[in-house]
Amino acid sequence: MLKMDMTFKQKVAIPLLTVTALTLSWYIMQHPSVPAAPVAARPAVHIQISQVKTSPQRFTIRSQGILEAKVSAQIAAEVAGKLVRADVQVGQFVQQHQVIAQLDIEQTQARLALAAAEIAAAEAELSESQAQAEVARHQLAGLQLKTSALALKQPQLKKAQASLAAAQAQYNFLKTQLNKAEIRAPFAGLVTAKHAETGDYVQTGDAFITLAATDTARIRVPLTPHQLTLLGQPDGLLTQAIPVQVISEQAGQPFYRPARLVRTEAAVASNEQLHYGVIELPDPYFLRKNDNAVNSIVFGSFVEISVEGQHAFAVTAVPDKLLLNGKQLIVVKDSRLEIRDVDVMHRSGELAYIRHGINDGEWIATTPLANPIPGMQVATEATPLLAEPNRQTAFAGAVQ
Repeated sequence: MLKMDMTFKQKVAIPLLTVTALTLSWYIMQHPSVPAAPVAARPAVHIQISQVKTSPQRFTIRSQGILEAKVSAQIAAEVAGKLVRADVQVGQFVQQHQVIAQLDIEQTQARLALAAAEIAAAEAELSESQAQAEVARHQLAGLQLKTSALALKQPQLKKAQASLAAAQAQYNFLKTQLNKAEIRAPFAGLVTAKHAETGDYVQTGDAFITLAATDTARIRVPLTPHQLTLLGQPDGLLTQAIPVQVISEQAGQPFYRPARLVRTEAAVASNEQLHYGVIELPDPYFLRKNDNAVNSIVFGSFVEISVEGQHAFAVTAVPDKLLLNGKQLIVVKDSRLEIRDVDVMHRSGELAYIRHGINDGEWIATTPLANPIPGMQVATEATPLLAEPNRQTAFAGAVQ
């Protein structure tokens, strides 16, 4: 009975499926499908672009330091004695060979007079010995005897000659000591310290004052490896002097003095990893000129120095804000974006100076893009880059 029911159902289902399929086919033929509308292409992003220019550029670096004397010496007494005059004071200028102190000379003068008397006595003794030797020579001249030096009074004569030489040497020594009782400045300079006063007793070698020479001042300034590269001295060893401007401030106004960077120290400060340059400024106090004293720079002043590099680098200046992650530029070529790594040599103000990675005449995107994709097609509008200064500055301790 069950088998009969399944056969009956099959016989009914097959015709129904056939009718359904024919009905669908007829409907599709009467109502053909409408083709889907094409998807509109995304419009190209509109951006501004600028053409870059590579040109030679010399950089100016800046640093700071303390102005000090190139030569400073302690002036000491060459003989022992009591100071009877010590008039110079700290902060006073002195001239070369100027008497700056006087030692008591009474004892030396007495000893000098005694030495003069000893010279006179030695001269008399020598004259007497010479006469005696002459007499002995005449007395023995007629004798046919072999004469000795003693008989001719030669030892006595030589002794008298030696006594005279010793007396003269003692006199010259005391005269020199007398001259040294006057302490003179070995060079023109500024008294920066005083170690003894009138009435003090000083020994030979005791310092009386400290004198700083005013003919040339020195400024020791830190220089970073980056700054030395900009100067064209990447190894840190200066081969020739470089012109420098020393900048000092007086009455709220800066003024400039020409100087020279004469050398760099052949060692690096281990705790700072900095090189140090030595700058020489002639006549810091303008003592050899008739200029107004307001232009002088006193020892101990904090000054700034400006040095223009002697080597020109072929670089491309672009606004620093256009760099991605500080080291990539968006280059536009054939209306498509290219993200390119670049080598930034130096940054100054709003500009970055690129040494490698971009070629003269190429175009870069100047419109900020939130998500630039390499190969993205763009519509472009040419605009000029911002004008750049003629000289750029690098400061010690703030290298970028």
